[in-house]
Amino acid sequence: MRGMPNDRRDPSPNDQIRLMTEIDAVCPLCGKPLLYEKSERLNKMFEVAHIYPLNPTAEEKNLLEGEKRLSQDVNSNDNLIPLCPNCHEKFDKPRTIEEYRALVAIKKQAVTRRKLIESESAFVLSEAIRDVVQKLLTHQHDATVASPILTYDLATVDRKLGAAIPSIFRARIHDDVRQYFGVVRDHFRDLEPQSKITAMQIASQVRTYYLGLAQQQLSKIEVYTAISNWIARRTGCMPQIADVITSYFVQSCEVFDANP
Repeated sequence: MRGMPNDRRDPSPNDQIRLMTEIDAVCPLCGKPLLYEKSERLNKMFEVAHIYPLNPTAEEKNLLEGEKRLSQDVNSNDNLIPLCPNCHEKFDKPRTIEEYRALVAIKKQAVTRRKLIESESAFVLSEAIRDVVQKLLTHQHDATVASPILTYDLATVDRKLGAAIPSIFRARIHDDVRQYFGVVRDHFRDLEPQSKITAMQIASQVRTYYLGLAQQQLSKIEVYTAISNWIARRTGCMPQIADVITSYFVQSCEVFDANP
């Protein structure tokens, strides 16, 4: 005997806001904006898709048997994602195992990022770090000041990053450490005479946030990116500056451990 079909439950307006926030209001499959403005009003151009089908056909049940499901409740927000109408149609008809797995991965990454942003408020990062950001900006744009280049062995950084880090990502961290470690270190030291907070206290705050991330079974790239994004949002700095500061904390041992 076949089970009763599932009724579609449309997400509430607040649920739709959360779902759209997870994907930055663009279709995660084609990159098209999911909102458009007309006559001074914002209009939606998306449909909320079920990743695992609402009422799978016998063929779909067979196709997806044993596949990971993001929720046993097909109407849960965990199983929903906004798509442009064209991508929704193509995803559903016909559903393929490759596209299903790809959308599951996209949704998992989107939810992880949202949860990281929501959890940031629980971790303190001193406002004094804005002074370091400002000095780095001045340093970057002052062509008359040479950046001190460090020549020490980067093997310790490599041990912290581990073998799974892609070479292009590793090279970027190496470059940041070589060119800016001494600069960032000196800027942090300059904080102490003019501020009650010390460089050690800021390092402790970064370490605390790292340890919180380390408990969430994230990849090292996800951890590094989360810390860089946290610094960027707290200071308002551009991503490149946040990466330089994050790389500094990788080298100085607040982020990652020497024996991963």
